[in-house]
Amino acid sequence: MSLDAAYPSRQELIALNKRLTKATAARDAAQESYDRLERPTRLLTDVSREHAAEKALHDAAIVVWYESGCPGVRPDVPSRMIELERQLGDLRRDLGASAIALEIAASGLQAANEHLAEQQVRQRGALYGAAVEAARDRLQRYATPAMIEAMLQLSVIEALTAELRRQPHPEALNASRKIDEMIKVARASIGVRCDLDPARRFFAELERNPEAELVDIGAPTIEHLEAPVMRPLEDGSQHINRGPVEEAQPVPRDWWPNPALDPDEAWRHFHPNPIWSSLTSETLEPGEMVNTANSPLASG
Repeated sequence: MSLDAAYPSRQELIALNKRLTKATAARDAAQESYDRLERPTRLLTDVSREHAAEKALHDAAIVVWYESGCPGVRPDVPSRMIELERQLGDLRRDLGASAIALEIAASGLQAANEHLAEQQVRQRGALYGAAVEAARDRLQRYATPAMIEAMLQLSVIEALTAELRRQPHPEALNASRKIDEMIKVARASIGVRCDLDPARRFFAELERNPEAELVDIGAPTIEHLEAPVMRPLEDGSQHINRGPVEEAQPVPRDWWPNPALDPDEAWRHFHPNPIWSSLTSETLEPGEMVNTANSPLASG
């Protein structure tokens, strides 16, 4: 594919890949220069370790010779130990001569690593931007027309349901609901599994070749799922902890009874010792109330 102004991230990726190649080569050259100048330090460590082992053996032989009363000739210094001491002297002199050059090489290596890290960060950002441009191109060329076609096919059925709802008959509304239910079942019972392998291959190829295209995934993996069944909501009152009926506590007698439930009990609660008049209803005029304030029973 030809890259134009519509693909700025891909154009930037091409330029950054070239810069990244140069930065990697410069870092490798700086690493090699540092390794060559740092070689005396590594050799000095290895030779010092071997010399320490040889010296320990020679020192042990000297101790034994003195403990035995110094018989015969004193143990000679091993030739390998003499050679190692000569190498230590040469390496220390070489290390002193290359100290300044080693510091310069270390500074150059650090600068090369920092420059390479900066180019890698910029290249990674351009790579992600190129992936977005590839997805946009694929969406505009293939995915959007396919979605439009699918929505057009579905709109024909949805238009039928809308027309049925306009009809004045209950049967038409019932038919519209059945069609809506079929659409819901169709949407919920079909799934297409996403295959990640083509996307992984494309992303790896895009890093090497900014002109790579997001290709078809091949034969899709279609799954037929079990459509959800619409059930009425469960009665949640069965989960309320009301306590056992047999353990219900009786109502204390000092509580006020409810007049709406038991008016006689409420009257007896508020009149524990009622005073009954000796007058009978025959001696009262219609509408007259009994006055017990002056009754002998009241005074007693």
